[in-house]
Amino acid sequence: MAGIIKVNQYQDFNGNSIMTSDGSGNLTTQEILYPAFAAYLNSNTAIAQSTWVKLVCDVEDYDTNNSYDTSNGRFTVPSGKQGKYLFTQTVTMQAAFAYAQLSLYINGNSRFRGGSVGNTAASTVTGQYSINLSVGDYVEFYVNQDQGSQNLSGFSDHSDRRDCFVSGVKIGS
Repeated sequence: MAGIIKVNQYQDFNGNSIMTSDGSGNLTTQEILYPAFAAYLNSNTAIAQSTWVKLVCDVEDYDTNNSYDTSNGRFTVPSGKQGKYLFTQTVTMQAAFAYAQLSLYINGNSRFRGGSVGNTAASTVTGQYSINLSVGDYVEFYVNQDQGSQNLSGFSDHSDRRDCFVSGVKIGS
């Protein structure tokens, strides 16, 4: 025995529309914007040898909740958006280096580190991190290298590529 339920709108307990139909089979669902952002470094940036330097990506591709600050390179968890997050950090060195390290800082403390060893030419290093965060927690991205004064490669106009960038997205509660 089959049953049919006919409705044109589903609502939550507070009367907010979750899903509607126009009667012709076209369905509209509630758009859920988790905090998500992506930002890149717009110009080459020098970093000293054996020093942790904050990566301040100064141009946003997008920022759904205005939670990434391009002036200080900090993502802050907005009110009501606590949960599990995934962050990505990519840097491109312009010259050879023996090692480069990346670090994700949470509330001013280094929490995750990753890196690359033994690059004889300019190359890219990427790190991904997932972590549970509370409202008001903030995330910053750092880089360290061992080859004299080194430049991080900024935005490359000729190919529309992002050589140094950071991104983050809420992936669950």
